Amino acid sequence: NVATPEDNYPFERRRSSPGTFHTGDTMEPEDIVKVLIDPNSAIAQAQAQAINRAIDDELFDAAERDADDGNGGVVAFPAAQAIGDGSASISFDSVTETTEKFANNDIDPDMEKVYFISPAQARKLLQLTEATSGDYNAVRPLTSQGYIESWMGYSWVTSTRLNAPAGGQVNCLAMTRKALGLQVNEDVTSRVQEDPTISFAWRIYARATFGAVRVEDKHIVKNHVSETI
Repeated sequence: NVATPEDNYPFERRRSSPGTFHTGDTMEPEDIVKVLIDPNSAIAQAQAQAINRAIDDELFDAAERDADDGNGGVVAFPAAQAIGDGSASISFDSVTETTEKFANNDIDPDMEKVYFISPAQARKLLQLTEATSGDYNAVRPLTSQGYIESWMGYSWVTSTRLNAPAGGQVNCLAMTRKALGLQVNEDVTSRVQEDPTISFAWRIYARATFGAVRVEDKHIVKNHVSETI
């Protein structure tokens, strides 16, 4: 009749504050009849893509900014989860150092991890023998687009939305799915209607309400690198 153990796992609160991002445009009726295809559809698609980029911006910003603990306090990005000083581009050593951070935090090695890098760092990876040579990497890492997709246990994603702490520098981010939380109060919503107040011109409008917060500090690593290759 051994007593049930009580380990008292620690819990912390994190709070996200949603905001609304919206965009709009106007298309004159006479402009529509001058082109072969209706531009309203293309504008609506472009607006939806703009909102998706805004979500990316919110996630990348939330990854580094102070998190709200829900009680009026802030939780800064842990200095122990940052590597690099912006003087060198991404390297085999910095990638292994990132992996070391996750290992020291007892992150399950089987957990899916994503490494977000800039186009310049993607180019640098293609110059690393350890990433492209079959002598080091038995898996074919290159995609049809010419970028490395999978290497060293990470899925590599190229983005132009990463934060730049200074000119010629960028903060690359490696994380698991537990690192960030995205709150979506309203998903992308689009409207295309005629406006009788402006000669029945078409109004194309889109909006979304969302917010993000860093949830698990130990599940994210920031790599401060130089954009000079």
